[in-house]
Amino acid sequence: MNLGRISVGSGVSQKEVMFFTSQLTILLETGTNLTTSLDAIAEQCTNPKMKQTVERVLADVTGGKTLSGALANHPKVFSNVFVSMVRAGELGGFLNEMLNRLHEFQKLKQEVRSKITTALAYPTVLTVLSSGVVIFMVTYVLPKVTTIFEGKEEILPTITKVVMAASHGFVTWWPLILAGVAAAIAGFATWIRTDAGRRTFDHLRVSVPLVGPLSRLLYASRLLRTMGVMLESGIPLLDGVEVTRGTIGNTDYTSFLDNVEQNVREGRTLSEPFSRSTLFTPMVKQMVATAEAAGSTGVVMLKMADHYEQEMTAKLKVLTALLEPAIVVAMGVVVGTIAMALFLPLFRLSSAVG
Repeated sequence: MNLGRISVGSGVSQKEVMFFTSQLTILLETGTNLTTSLDAIAEQCTNPKMKQTVERVLADVTGGKTLSGALANHPKVFSNVFVSMVRAGELGGFLNEMLNRLHEFQKLKQEVRSKITTALAYPTVLTVLSSGVVIFMVTYVLPKVTTIFEGKEEILPTITKVVMAASHGFVTWWPLILAGVAAAIAGFATWIRTDAGRRTFDHLRVSVPLVGPLSRLLYASRLLRTMGVMLESGIPLLDGVEVTRGTIGNTDYTSFLDNVEQNVREGRTLSEPFSRSTLFTPMVKQMVATAEAAGSTGVVMLKMADHYEQEMTAKLKVLTALLEPAIVVAMGVVVGTIAMALFLPLFRLSSAVG
């Protein structure tokens, strides 16, 4: 068994890969040879899986493989972009410079991911807590309180009857409800694995209100940044398109890259597929055409990716500013409805007694 081909990627974080890149860059720039550098990094790894990966890369390099060839044996740890850029650096004789560029690329990706996670963290927590409060009231509080209304159904308002029926149904049939939810999730997971399901879902992600514009900015910036890095790294356009295709994660954009590849293979310009696509703004289409004519496509793509990411950050702030009060209002409506269902019959009972 060739241990070098075993991927131990699961359990290795992007921060650990960034640490590997930065440490390797520093060691090589100080004149340390590659094998000694890899050995030193392996000693510093606190994650056993990352340590094992680096040790296997070291073993492959010691055995005569190139660094890119050794890294390619671990696709769950080192992406196609990572391997392609290292390979280009090796072939061009500027591995240190390429590792520096790769580290900057990783940092920008991590920043985008952190911005999205941070922006959505509070609305997510608020939604979970609100749902927990509602479930607690429906399954525990309501059944205990509504026992005082037994035998007095004729004086109960409609809202109380509806809430009581919902509470009784949830408490009685919760196993079936959970089974139904699980079946729906399993069905969705199965459907999304089909080609038609994946295409439909991916198209919805970039077209539905609120989420769609954000998704378009995310995928467009990812595509432009990856292609820009590839081109600036001296990687041939077709190779760059192939690597980018594997990083996008949306069939609308991979179909666009298919069109780019076909166009380039037929000897036509890169800007033509951009000009026909509805996935990019007119500004991007014009800038790609201008940059291609000037021979600065990679640089311009990176600048446009920066612009898209800044715009995405601004839209995220607006979206979260809208989501938070919307969740609070929805929670207030639900709790208010339950409170009305409880207090209205109490008022009627007190009036009848009086």
